[in-house]
Amino acid sequence: MSPRLNIWRRLSSPNTVEQRENLNKTHSSTIRLPSNILREFLQALGRKEKAVILDIGAVVGPNVEYFLELGTKVYLEDLIEVYTKPIYLRAVDDRPVFDEQKFFDENFKYSHAFFDGVICWDSLSFLDPKFAKSFIIKLSSMMKPNSLVLGLFHTRKESTPTRLHKYQIFGENYLGAIPLSRKLELPTIYQTRDIIQLFNGYESKKFYLMKHNILEVLFQKK
Repeated sequence: MSPRLNIWRRLSSPNTVEQRENLNKTHSSTIRLPSNILREFLQALGRKEKAVILDIGAVVGPNVEYFLELGTKVYLEDLIEVYTKPIYLRAVDDRPVFDEQKFFDENFKYSHAFFDGVICWDSLSFLDPKFAKSFIIKLSSMMKPNSLVLGLFHTRKESTPTRLHKYQIFGENYLGAIPLSRKLELPTIYQTRDIIQLFNGYESKKFYLMKHNILEVLFQKK
């Protein structure tokens, strides 16, 4: 299981101007992504006392510092890193099948109604659609009523495997997508209606088409 970081100290709100200046100084390979939804997610966390969130993307140190300033407790679980491990494949009729039971027996073992928010980044886009539904059901059991889910979905499939990215928060209105060396196939491309069906039992709060064919979404658990 990925490392967990507990963060409680409440400081002043992150300096948006400073964050944007830092974005300008990042490596040229970092992709700037103006966000229309991140602010709403972060402000909702800021209104809660000692909010607890789950980040299921690749670990990004500056994001941990960002949530430190919000007084938010963060649990980190790199979903794709664990999901792609060969130990979760078993042979059925001479073909590999993902073992959901083994995966959930060993990962994401949290109490019922534990989190105030979840950041998925683009991890759900790389899951087998059948498992993605199972994962959302599992996720729902760990989330409090009225908690929020922030996610990114790829809207176009390339002819070659898609490069993975980790996402850094640069203030309430900007993300930086930092390319990683690893590439994976996108099993499917979710249309808006598919995403709504995936989050069955949630209220769809907002959708925003970002640059580089990425759809930003915000859902609230009912």
